[in-house]
Amino acid sequence: LHAKGRVTGANGVILMRQSLAIFESLHESTPDDFDLARVLAVAYDRTGDVLIERTTEYGEALRLFTRTVEVADKLLAADVHNVRIKKAKAYGLLGIGRSLEALKRPREALAPQLQAIEIMRSIFDADPTNDVGRFDASIALVETGTTYLTLGDLDSAERRLTEGLGVISNAFLGDGAQATPNKVAGTRFRRSPAT
Repeated sequence: LHAKGRVTGANGVILMRQSLAIFESLHESTPDDFDLARVLAVAYDRTGDVLIERTTEYGEALRLFTRTVEVADKLLAADVHNVRIKKAKAYGLLGIGRSLEALKRPREALAPQLQAIEIMRSIFDADPTNDVGRFDASIALVETGTTYLTLGDLDSAERRLTEGLGVISNAFLGDGAQATPNKVAGTRFRRSPAT
């Protein structure tokens, strides 16, 4: 529901919480089910996203994103090379950062965001042709750059935002192209279907 943009209003938040409660209950009854635990980590993350976007329950969102990372860490102990679990952990870390930002604690947000960059960069660097990995790495860089802006560290913000732009621009312009915000926007516009 959340991924398709169908979570709206109080009813959507209630549905996400009910879904999460079902996954938690299933996980309690079968704690060794790797796939179910992975889905639970994603459910924590998605519910945290909804709370950040649709409510002011930032403390609860922080708790849910922390649970995402905890579940992912347990799964990674069993399968250290699992890219899907690494990605779930990285998005949980970014969620922790967004929650801390919303709670007016941006300095604390940097540590999990920087961890997320490391994970997303390693996934992308392992397969630079993967546009999803490119997008994920770019998101981590931009969110961290935004936090640096909030903190007034303009040099670090510029470095992260420029790096994020460089990572994502290669999807539009091709490797080795000179990336500028206008060039990326123009290329994207030209590739968009006519409406």
